[in-house]
Amino acid sequence: MKTLKRIIYTNRGLIYLNLIMMGIMGAVGFFLHDIIMAFDKSDEEMTVFPMGTMCMLLAIIFFTCFFSHQNGLHVFNMTVSMGHTRKSYFIEQTVLRVVIILADQLIMYGMYHLELLKFEKFYYPRYSLELDMSSMFTFKPVLMITLAIVCFCMIVLALSLKFGMKANAFVAVVYFGVIILMTKIDMIAPYFKGIQWDLGIYMRALYYVFTVVFIIGIIVSGFIIRRQQVTV
Repeated sequence: MKTLKRIIYTNRGLIYLNLIMMGIMGAVGFFLHDIIMAFDKSDEEMTVFPMGTMCMLLAIIFFTCFFSHQNGLHVFNMTVSMGHTRKSYFIEQTVLRVVIILADQLIMYGMYHLELLKFEKFYYPRYSLELDMSSMFTFKPVLMITLAIVCFCMIVLALSLKFGMKANAFVAVVYFGVIILMTKIDMIAPYFKGIQWDLGIYMRALYYVFTVVFIIGIIVSGFIIRRQQVTV
């Protein structure tokens, strides 16, 4: 229990930042959807969209790419200087990110059902649900998303320890690489036909991308952190 409290206290800034981003993005999506619906006067068949939940998912991705490694060198120096091993630091940071990502998905689950409740009260049965995200919160997708994002966080953290701000170049390449991949998704769509998860082709592509990141990340990040020296 003391170890967990120390991990949370040492990384409280990271935890607060994550919660703030999730809250702001979720609220923006939740109310923006209603504003759009209020001004949409088209006669076409109308659908509703879980925009708050999707904005939270975007917040997780943005947090993973650009904020998960913030203050990493300071925490590393403090932890190792206090007599803890690099191995324990690696384990603690991994556990911390597992907890954060699982908590984020739990918050997303709550937001999704809150939006479904809103749709049922104000929009159904006249409007249909455009995107059913319920299967995203089952065991297999939750596990894969958690492992993939956590391992990407760890490799970004390791690179930031080793190369400082230069690690942001790696993040930018991966981030814009995924964006480019999404724009070319129609060319590779036939390769994803065997996937049964009802999340759309974009989410299926992300599963494969994050799986590769998981395999590479856990090995590379552990190796880099193991050799990292304490700096003043």
